[in-house]
Amino acid sequence: MLTAARLSLEANLTTTARHWGHASSPASMASLRSDADQPGSLSAPRGAGLLAWRPRGVSWGAFGTRLLALCLAGLLLRAAFIAYVPRDPDHVDDSLYYHQYAISIADGQGYVDPFKGSVTAAWPPGYPFLLGGAYKAFGDSPWTAKWLNVVLGTVTVGLLGLAVRKHMGGRAGLIAAGTLAAYPAHIYFTVMVMTEIPFTFLLVLAYFIIVHQPAVLRSAVILGVVAGAGILMRGEALLLPVAYGGYWLLQRRSVRRAVILTIVSGLVAAACVGPWTYRNYRVMDAFVPINTSASDALWTGHYAGATGGITFDHLKLTPEEEAGLGPKKAEVESSARRQSAVLRFMRDHPVDEFELIPRKLLYLFSGDANTMTWVQAPTSGGAVLSAIQVQLFGVAADFYYYTLLSASLVGAVLAWRRRQRPAAALAFIAGIAAMFLFMHGWLTYGDARYRLPMMPFLIALAAVGIGDVWQAVSRAGDAPRLT
Repeated sequence: MLTAARLSLEANLTTTARHWGHASSPASMASLRSDADQPGSLSAPRGAGLLAWRPRGVSWGAFGTRLLALCLAGLLLRAAFIAYVPRDPDHVDDSLYYHQYAISIADGQGYVDPFKGSVTAAWPPGYPFLLGGAYKAFGDSPWTAKWLNVVLGTVTVGLLGLAVRKHMGGRAGLIAAGTLAAYPAHIYFTVMVMTEIPFTFLLVLAYFIIVHQPAVLRSAVILGVVAGAGILMRGEALLLPVAYGGYWLLQRRSVRRAVILTIVSGLVAAACVGPWTYRNYRVMDAFVPINTSASDALWTGHYAGATGGITFDHLKLTPEEEAGLGPKKAEVESSARRQSAVLRFMRDHPVDEFELIPRKLLYLFSGDANTMTWVQAPTSGGAVLSAIQVQLFGVAADFYYYTLLSASLVGAVLAWRRRQRPAAALAFIAGIAAMFLFMHGWLTYGDARYRLPMMPFLIALAAVGIGDVWQAVSRAGDAPRLT
């Protein structure tokens, strides 16, 4: 019976090889048999449902063992950092607001201003609700937020390795996972109660899904939900369906199908955001698609004193105006005034607008040592780290980042020049990069922190360059090989 099954499999493999133009030589047949013998190399039967789906090309042999080891290393590094660095959300920055919003949600008070006690739409709700759920389940200590970052960061390492393996090979997958596991800036931000780690997880999850799922409506719906969750967390995700479309276009070579799937994913994302927009309309008495503080980011990038980076010279209402309007109306009115001022600046200062673009990009791609500014922000107990610690952490982060940035440029060229280049995956990575370039190179302002969720995709490109160099060295000498 086993012999008959084997003969049937070989016959099917022969037919498949002929269909795709492969010669049915012993070598080619051996390659096809090897692929067919991989656990998870065959997708679930049609109609089996999402729960039965297994990603193609995922083999839990040597690759799986090494990937799990890298995930464990990433977990240990992140856990060690949050244990070593006593950074709490008690400084007036994003982390304090996220922490307090999450406490209000966990306590059943809803999304309210933690300091004024009034309803608000100031910050994107995605992260506060995620954090609020964690606080409800495990307690509202900052340690809950930090351990959530550890878990999400570790899972992101594994997802990146699997996604890169799918279209660039096992060697590149392991290099990508290892590079992200040890990436200093991502480790540093594990201690922060901010969106960088969760949003990175969502983007890499989208990457993992799109390279493993077929280009069908079900995939568009799933990815639309991911995009919707991302939009509720960070504005960059507004363009995520466009990145999907670039992938589907080059994967299926069908403009019609790519457009349909992109529209479906966009509509699903809009459906995810819609209830929050309706909530804002009801409680704020104004049309606020997601949050009012987005106007602060717009203003920072488009006013007479704009530098291209973060500033704190915000356009605000006078105390008398705020008192007269009340907290809710003052928030909406302040946001509306900033938006109007931004549009006037764009109209009246087109030359300044163009001159700000390279400045914003310089801030966006500045060294990762700048991320230590957020970690080192003074708290109620004083500075978090000593000056020498900040310097050492910063030097390590900059060395790692600039090396990685150089390797990603080399990897992009090598991936494009491959005989069977992964064009669809490269298009998706380019789409992700375009999201950040548009958002922080023109629409708002640049900061090294905002670039962190994009880094796994540069790591994917760098893994190609590092892997090819590794292979060349292996052939020339006795260097260890990754398979």
